Amino acid sequence: YLNVSKAYRCVIDDIEDPVAAWKRLEEHFRPNSRARVIGLTDDFFSCRINPQEEIGIYAARIRSIVDQLKDAGKPISEWYQAFQLIHFLPPEFKGIVQYIYRWDDNEFKFDKILQELIAEESRLKQSIKDQNETCAFQSIERNISKTPRSKSKPSSYKKNIQPTRKNTKVMKSSNTFIAESN
Repeated sequence: YLNVSKAYRCVIDDIEDPVAAWKRLEEHFRPNSRARVIGLTDDFFSCRINPQEEIGIYAARIRSIVDQLKDAGKPISEWYQAFQLIHFLPPEFKGIVQYIYRWDDNEFKFDKILQELIAEESRLKQSIKDQNETCAFQSIERNISKTPRSKSKPSSYKKNIQPTRKNTKVMKSSNTFIAESN
């Protein structure tokens, strides 16, 4: 009773039972009138995915409307729920939607379609991420290849080489050893 706004306490003043009070408040704010049901039905059939909205959020909005219609005594069939879930998807989901259209009727269920769409959404996000990383790598690679380099050619021989064991041959003559440099 104390959690109800003062303006609406008069709606439940004469009720002692909390369950009955809740039901009366629910009837007051959510009447099961034809106008409400028609409004919810319109909300259901005009429900569209918003730009940048995830499939799970969109599906939750559809489910919320379906639950409200069910509570009002006008449930929406599973077929219409599944259809609504895929009907207004963005163009990048075109391939998976065509695949889903070929399913048998016993597979064309809201939850199964939702699983497929979430998997496709994840695949699309990963594909975009991979593509962005590849583009960034190629951009860095192009920048490196455009970096000016020294135009002087490295010499093919070293000047003033001092003889060492690695670059000398030891030739043995009959009386002396002669070291010959490469």
